[in-house]
Amino acid sequence: MPVPVSNSLIQPTAGCPWQLLNTVESLAERRAAEARLLEVHSAVDGIFSLDERSRVIAWTLGAERLLGYPAADMLGQNLDRLVPPRCRDAHNADVSRVAAGGKAHLVDSTVEVPVIHADGRDLITELSLSQWSQNGKPHYICASRGTRHPA
Repeated sequence: MPVPVSNSLIQPTAGCPWQLLNTVESLAERRAAEARLLEVHSAVDGIFSLDERSRVIAWTLGAERLLGYPAADMLGQNLDRLVPPRCRDAHNADVSRVAAGGKAHLVDSTVEVPVIHADGRDLITELSLSQWSQNGKPHYICASRGTRHPA
């Protein structure tokens, strides 16, 4: 049975000699992780993840269906792309406040927020926001469901 092996050249500390790092993966664990990822990726809800600077680091098919943007267009982009111009200053102030150690007000809540669909329409979507920490920096997972036109 083939076993996935990867090789990487690493330098643990600047100035130290380079080392070869070999990683052997469990094929069963890899397949289970891929299956879990496929389950999330195929969700009806629009699910996407953001880094501490509000850049998109994951984008599901549900997000593409709901908001119209393909993953290739969103990955690495700032969330500002979805935030209507009238809301950007407040959004960016919140991102700056949280980056400086402040509390993210929308975490662990579900709210209706305005978004810009890829075709330019303004929509309202229900957004649930969760937070986790990676390398000491906040990251977010957003689940967006349903859209409607603003009143």
